Amino acid sequence: MGNYSKKSNSKPLIISVAVTIVILIFLVAALATGIFFSTHKEVIEKEVSSYLNQELSIGSIHYFPPCFIILKDVSISEDDAAAGHPPLAVERITLVFSLREIINKKGLTITKLYFIKPKVDFFKYPLFFKENVEGIIAIVNLLAKGKPIHIVMEDALLILDRKGQSVSAVSLTTRLKVGAGRVISSRGKIDMVSFLEGGAKKEISPVLSTQPLQYAFDGAIALDGLAIDNIELTKGDFHASLEGKLKQNVLRLKGGSSIENFYDMGIPEPGRSVEFARNLRHLLLYKRLPRKSGFSPGGLNILDVNCVINFASRKIGIEDFSFSVDNMPVQLAGDITFEDKTFFNMKFSSIPARNPANRSRDKIRKLDVYLKGQIDEGKTDCISNLYVVRIANKQEVLHKIATEITGASFGFSPDRRLKLFMDGFFLSSKSGDDSYSLDFKNVNALFNLLNSRVKFVKFDSEIYEGGLTGHAAMDLGYIPFKTNVNFMLEDVNARQLDTLLLSLVKPYRKLPGDLPGRVEGTFDCEISYVSYPRSTVKGKVNITDGYLDNVQFFIWLAEFFSIPSLNHVEFKKIFSEFSVLDEDRFSFETIKLDATDIQLDGFFKLQENDLVSSKLSLSLPRKILAGSPKFQLLLKLVGRDIPSLGFDFQLSGSPKALNFKWLEGDFKKRIEKILPGFIERGIERKIETAVQSIRTQ
Repeated sequence: MGNYSKKSNSKPLIISVAVTIVILIFLVAALATGIFFSTHKEVIEKEVSSYLNQELSIGSIHYFPPCFIILKDVSISEDDAAAGHPPLAVERITLVFSLREIINKKGLTITKLYFIKPKVDFFKYPLFFKENVEGIIAIVNLLAKGKPIHIVMEDALLILDRKGQSVSAVSLTTRLKVGAGRVISSRGKIDMVSFLEGGAKKEISPVLSTQPLQYAFDGAIALDGLAIDNIELTKGDFHASLEGKLKQNVLRLKGGSSIENFYDMGIPEPGRSVEFARNLRHLLLYKRLPRKSGFSPGGLNILDVNCVINFASRKIGIEDFSFSVDNMPVQLAGDITFEDKTFFNMKFSSIPARNPANRSRDKIRKLDVYLKGQIDEGKTDCISNLYVVRIANKQEVLHKIATEITGASFGFSPDRRLKLFMDGFFLSSKSGDDSYSLDFKNVNALFNLLNSRVKFVKFDSEIYEGGLTGHAAMDLGYIPFKTNVNFMLEDVNARQLDTLLLSLVKPYRKLPGDLPGRVEGTFDCEISYVSYPRSTVKGKVNITDGYLDNVQFFIWLAEFFSIPSLNHVEFKKIFSEFSVLDEDRFSFETIKLDATDIQLDGFFKLQENDLVSSKLSLSLPRKILAGSPKFQLLLKLVGRDIPSLGFDFQLSGSPKALNFKWLEGDFKKRIEKILPGFIERGIERKIETAVQSIRTQ
């Protein structure tokens, strides 16, 4: 009994001693490991740097029993890192190693890796693009030693834009497992976010959607790269599936994607049979496209994706990125180079799909876009050239649109809208003999991209001594896109805009005469454009305190009336309401000119058959008419009590062969009204003689 009591009393003591010894061992191990890491930190930095081809800096290394190693303040060193924004930084990296492997004297084998709040500045250090990606794979192989390893990345940020404390970035949270046989499985989410950096509390908010992009990845690490068995991307109705391989820095992917119910998300047009249109579209698509995995008969389909990207040192080469959007082929190629500045050179090509039933109305036959520029400190300068082959009058016509952008930068507003700012935006267009250009300064645009189908934008800029403000909406559920645009121009130099106004409106381009210098003054206008149910432009134009110089109607009038001063007309105000329908019918519903001595009003219409219909009423004062020998007899007949005379004119014919006609009958009726007793006084024949002298050329 006594022996049993002694054994019972000694058991807790033995356990306590054992625990104490274990704790001491761990403390000694932790102390020894801590001393080892502190004395070998530079060696570790050097070894890892050699794999990454970058200078790595580690703030501190700590060991926590039984199997945790923590690295704090890990970053890629660079000359400007002192500014507080290193190109790559990780707040904390936790390595979990296998005690069994150490006990079995097989060395340090990492089983789990946790990256807490890593940040990568894309334009300073695109880690997976700028350097050889084989270094990343080599480090994973070295740490895991062929054993399964789990990698967790929490709140990772890819910094896209930084303005002061305001930061816009891509957020990534992912869990990755490298299993036996180097099989990889990963799941996670990706989102666009914005936040204020440097404050006491940093709130990260999504900017494009409340629903992040979910992804799933399955593949395997190969000796020469990475086999990609499947990449699944999902977000609401969007779904994409890809497969391929990363081999010796060349990424090859194939697959497709779709947006379910894409064409069913809008409000039907009044009187439109949505069900019939949808069924007809499905029938055409199924006949023209084979059934494929992921194909959505009720959605937008991006099929036949083929991607070949070469990741070289400091350069991404997009050798081929091609796909079809609802049977419309698209191809993108080019390269991005990462030096002190980021340079890009791209080409985009497409042949719009044509419906055989509407082949004669399918006007766009080919699109080519060339884009070249640079990105420096978050600002982009680029030039682009768009070449469009269109059908006009049964012939192919090349239309070139060139743009030059300076100082473009992006950001996100507090309400999660995409912001675009440009120091300058120059646009020029040339089609056949027609050309025009626009020069914008200090351009601001605010995009609302939260809606998956309808995109909204508000914009403003300076242009030709005045300002532009407006908004637009684009419904992607229609092919071509359903577009609404409304904008205002205020206090603009009319001389600068004259060429543009005469060139933008297709029917008005047909009017003859030299474009420059036709109008001078301060220009204001309101213009709206809708593409559905038919392409329509409507607007109001107001020009004040200017002059008309060598306008064709006044040139003809000056010759017809022998009044040279009408070639140059100074005015207080010109007002007009106009509309353009289907790019073929053009109309000035109202034309009013208010000058010191001249009044004009009327209308001008260009019909679908390119024939002009117009009537103008003009009032000329006595002092101007007195300068013409043709009006001497008439002015004597009407007397000095009549301060001005009114004339009516009719314009007809084609725009390039206009016929001007003075409506003499209407003029005589005016004379009858201003001369009481016209017939009784016996001056009817004299008036006819005066009219004849005016008519005589």
